[in-house]
Amino acid sequence: PKLVIDKPVFGFKNNFILGWDYYKYPTTVDVSGNSSLGPSHTITDIDRSDNAFYVNERFYPVNDLLLEAGYRMQKVEYSVDHTDFINPIVSLSSDIHQKKEAYRFSANYLLGKKGDIFVTYARGFRFPVTDEFVVPGYCYFGFCQPTLINSALNAQTTNEIDVGFRYSPVSYLGGTVTFFQARNKNEIYYNPMLFANMNYDKTKRTGVEASLFLKPFDPFLVTINYSYIEAIFDGGMYDGNDIPLVPKNKLGIKLSYTAFDSLTFNFMAVARSNRYVISDQMNKQPKLPGYTTYDASVVWRGKALTALFAIKNLTGKRYNEHGVYSSFANDTGLYPSPERQFFFSIQYAFGGG
Repeated sequence: PKLVIDKPVFGFKNNFILGWDYYKYPTTVDVSGNSSLGPSHTITDIDRSDNAFYVNERFYPVNDLLLEAGYRMQKVEYSVDHTDFINPIVSLSSDIHQKKEAYRFSANYLLGKKGDIFVTYARGFRFPVTDEFVVPGYCYFGFCQPTLINSALNAQTTNEIDVGFRYSPVSYLGGTVTFFQARNKNEIYYNPMLFANMNYDKTKRTGVEASLFLKPFDPFLVTINYSYIEAIFDGGMYDGNDIPLVPKNKLGIKLSYTAFDSLTFNFMAVARSNRYVISDQMNKQPKLPGYTTYDASVVWRGKALTALFAIKNLTGKRYNEHGVYSSFANDTGLYPSPERQFFFSIQYAFGGG
């Protein structure tokens, strides 16, 4: 249920939202296998229930100034029933409760009809998904650990500030620049040493995002996006090191051409810089090399029917988007990304009476 009040207050434009969310995620993880030390079999049922209350207010104290504030309080309960058929002593039933609050404050000042400047401060969170609590069993050098539940996994929180501006001096040219910093606590990551999801202490992301659009003539549009992100550990034994798998630089260019007001051709190129592999928090292993991919698509839009044909990785480039360092083997495992892929979809929208 959600209540929306969109009417002036004391003559000022106003929008007020009040609501409540309820989610339920039932998950079953069934793990079985055999090793030289014998069979293993566990079934884990985790039912997640979320209750959230939220409120948001948008207010225009003057015509060119928008102020906005939002708040969300969410409670989550994980009901865990873990059964180990081979080692009943590690079976367990428990409830895990977590509660977090999020809020946002922002101000947006219009620069006439050509642009605006804005600033936002926000606090957010992410609860673990159900299967992130499960620690799969493994055997190594004659030692076997059964599948377990990591009930100590916490939700991650983020405090972020954004400052930027949008400006379009003419109808065929415009852009946006945003500077940001996000400080994270308990960021969730996978630890291959323990075969479990765990929490980093503190991390920080600082950077800038910029976009530019250019329409040299009416059916043709060029969009350029660039981001620079410095993602580092903020304290602890990895203080100052780069967070694995986060490229510092990312550049995207999109060319679009619309014909007959219904047929759009798109060509996209995205370049990413090199980055450290997963589990290389010490930043001592060779980086995954950067790569550039090209995509193309054709979209036809009718009154009710939309059709899409797309080719991803148009050139069939071979590259590795993911890599994981193993300290056991002192080596890096690479995960090749798909080469050329084809997609086709049709969507039909039924109109109301």
